[in-house]
Amino acid sequence: NRNRAWDYDWCWVRILAARVEVRDNEALKKGGQRINMRCTNQNNFDQPWDAAAAEASTLFGTVVRAHAQQSPRQRLVVCVRSRIVRSLNSMMFRAINGKFPLIKVPWNPARDIPDLHDLHVIEMQSWNSELPMGRHIETLNMSLRNDDQAVLYAIRRSLNFCDWEEHCPRVALNNALPSIAHLSSARPHSKTPVVCIQHSGWPISIAFSMPSEAVVHVHVVDVTEYLALEAHGKELDAQARQRGCGLWLTDYLDRPSSASLPLLQDGLAEKVGFVESRETLALTFELPVDMATGVIENPAQGKAKHFESVVKCDRALTYCEAELAISGNHDTVCCSAITALLKSLSKLTRRTEHKALMHGQSYPLEQWDPEVGLSHPEMASTLHTRAVVGCLSFFVNWYAGQALSQPVLWKEIQSPDDMNQVRTDGPMPRWVFMRPDAQHHRSLHKILRNHPGTIAAGVNTADVIQGLKVALHQPHLAGDQQFALQKALFRQVRLGLTGGVYRLCENAQWPPQGGAQHAKKGQLFRRPKMFHVSAPLARYIDIIGQKALKWQNGWRPLGQLSWLKPSLAQLQQAVERTNMRMDALRFAGFVQRQISLMSDLQSSSLKVPRAIVGFVGPSLFEVIIPVPSSVHVSLQVPASALRGSTCSLEFDASKGSLKVMHVDMWSDAGRSEAEIKPWGSTCMDCTVSRNMAQPIAHHASAHAVVVSSVSLPASAGPSPINISVGHKMFPEVFSEHPDLREMHRIDSSLS
Repeated sequence: NRNRAWDYDWCWVRILAARVEVRDNEALKKGGQRINMRCTNQNNFDQPWDAAAAEASTLFGTVVRAHAQQSPRQRLVVCVRSRIVRSLNSMMFRAINGKFPLIKVPWNPARDIPDLHDLHVIEMQSWNSELPMGRHIETLNMSLRNDDQAVLYAIRRSLNFCDWEEHCPRVALNNALPSIAHLSSARPHSKTPVVCIQHSGWPISIAFSMPSEAVVHVHVVDVTEYLALEAHGKELDAQARQRGCGLWLTDYLDRPSSASLPLLQDGLAEKVGFVESRETLALTFELPVDMATGVIENPAQGKAKHFESVVKCDRALTYCEAELAISGNHDTVCCSAITALLKSLSKLTRRTEHKALMHGQSYPLEQWDPEVGLSHPEMASTLHTRAVVGCLSFFVNWYAGQALSQPVLWKEIQSPDDMNQVRTDGPMPRWVFMRPDAQHHRSLHKILRNHPGTIAAGVNTADVIQGLKVALHQPHLAGDQQFALQKALFRQVRLGLTGGVYRLCENAQWPPQGGAQHAKKGQLFRRPKMFHVSAPLARYIDIIGQKALKWQNGWRPLGQLSWLKPSLAQLQQAVERTNMRMDALRFAGFVQRQISLMSDLQSSSLKVPRAIVGFVGPSLFEVIIPVPSSVHVSLQVPASALRGSTCSLEFDASKGSLKVMHVDMWSDAGRSEAEIKPWGSTCMDCTVSRNMAQPIAHHASAHAVVVSSVSLPASAGPSPINISVGHKMFPEVFSEHPDLREMHRIDSSLS
């Protein structure tokens, strides 16, 4: 029960019930012990409360009080009008993000009723009762928003990106590029080939080079120095801190969008980012390579280091161009030196990835798409470039997590105005991972069908890798199908991994790890310390980390530049806004991909031959669409859409599959049987269509795109089995409007 709590509020919760995973000694099976989930009783509560018991607990309660943090509460909400109109004196609106109950808006009967087939912006004015009160601000006219920038306006409103408003003051920038001559003379210059990899049109904050086979240099733009060179650097720093994160989007084919919400003010990122043949102030991270094994050494061993430098980018490539250079399919993309550098980096990251997975480390599964089980070289080559960027960025963040783990460092760097508030042992910002619970294990259980799915059993990284290989090494899968299935499996694994957030911690060892199952060696949930510093043009917390790293090397801003030292309040604001924005970024990316797919399906449907089946459950199954990009595209088909007078379904829990019995009423062919098996075991032809029962243009609702028909290979009887499901799905998905479920609330409020 949210009880009038906004997202990212600090909440006080009354615990009403608890469910603890316990070992049931009375429920034994021959050959092993069965793990049961059951409600706790007094005997369970009498047992010692340790870390393992805490992780196995699910608590149920209600919010009794909510307190706003420094991240802004959402006031402008994108809504659809309710289909029920009881009175012309008030209208009911439903937030499309699902964060609020129906919003009651007073209405002048002389005005036209808001369009049911459009989106509206409602300003939340009060939420003192069960239903919040609001004011109608504008109609978005979604049918007229035909370009990325216009659509981004609606996404920005919906996800509370409120720090890019037109009325926000614009800070004046220096007319020319800042002069770095007086700084570059004191910094070492990179003398080896340097390459950058990024989407076309996006600012570039990271570059790579290899001075020798024994070391890799990762160069990150030194944004702190450029802010110090700007006449209004303090205002620009405050603006970036308020925004928290920048937003750049791609479509479902991984093509960059022309619209963005940059972290730094327009024009500044282009001045400070890496550009071909231009010298740039950078913070260089030197990562040593173990010559015996040919992998990047663990940053926790203390051999890596960082220093300030001047870097000139020799070549800036897109991901596609870098992939061509690594695969050797195009010799004119870049010169031989850059091609050799890219191939060396690709081999290095692949060896590092392989060793990490062999030793039970899970970070390759989370930070990039590793080459696990792909047997088609042309498909595997699409992963090489992203693995280079993902792996080297992660190792830089891993190194920063080790280097910035001392509370005394954060005590020194904080602004003198707050020194009287700083204790000897903190506080310090830290990236912390949440503890896994039963929900995370159940998510992993979908691909590890022989696993108990409980915390007490643990989840070993080697078991996950083996499960991925078994699913991918099916002989009937073509290259594009295998690639699509791998993306779906990685997505399922990441859903099972606990998320991370930034916290201001008073203790360097928070949260405690002792006794926890996930902290044991080889467990999937065992992740190293991290602090993001690799993308200062996209996250403000990376700029904070850069300042701390520079402080370690003797950087001391004095006099008029003392504002570069963050205060305790600024650290708190940076932490809270970063958490809020990073969470919204993931959802914004999904929305943009869904809208781009809707646009391509506006005029005609898409026939997909040999689509593959992902997860299968009693009520639905997932259809994975092979697309030539790094983006995972899948749609869900409810089992009820197949059931009818001619088709019946039965779920086989032992196999995790759906058995289909179909009778063609229009011919004498008789009965056909098929089985929908999970994770690539079943392929089918299908048709993907725009759901016209959701008529609002550019509105990425949950079922804006649906599978309208499927064609299953039959195991017995006439084949294939052709079933039209769209006509059954359209009424069902359109009834997602919760008007009937909210009827009692509306009646009580109007009476």
